[in-house]
Amino acid sequence: MKTKKATTEKNIYVREVTDVVEMSTGEVTINKRSEVASFEKEPAYVKLYLNDIGRLKGLNNSEQKLINELVFNMGYNNVVPAYKPVKELIAERLGIKFNTVNEALKSLHKKGILIRKARGFYIMDPNLFGRGSWKDVKSIRMVIDYNSDGTKSINAEVSKQLNLF
Repeated sequence: MKTKKATTEKNIYVREVTDVVEMSTGEVTINKRSEVASFEKEPAYVKLYLNDIGRLKGLNNSEQKLINELVFNMGYNNVVPAYKPVKELIAERLGIKFNTVNEALKSLHKKGILIRKARGFYIMDPNLFGRGSWKDVKSIRMVIDYNSDGTKSINAEVSKQLNLF
């Protein structure tokens, strides 16, 4: 039985510019350039519905409603504002009390779905959610490498950005 060594697939982008010569003067107005760039492809994924994440994480009804609302309004780099005026709008839109929104936010933070940066400012767990290009999402995901001696190294750009480690 043959085994294949795993390789990281890459998207390759190539751009060429050719020379344009002014016939009357012989002057080159555009130089020929070639650029090659490679980008790591997005890893294989399956579609996972928000309600399924809720079931897997044991979210109650209020937490599930809140996570749905936060995901739809999440910015790039998984940024979620949750300061008082935003929480008031969410409570009104979902038909729940302001205190219920507060409690659900605290619970989502404790369950690891939200990473708190500052008061009223969260990052959605980038291992569950991602918005933007794969390059941007990958830069905020945590990677754990297990070494042959049993130790592990953790690389988490989001942790560096948020000063978590």
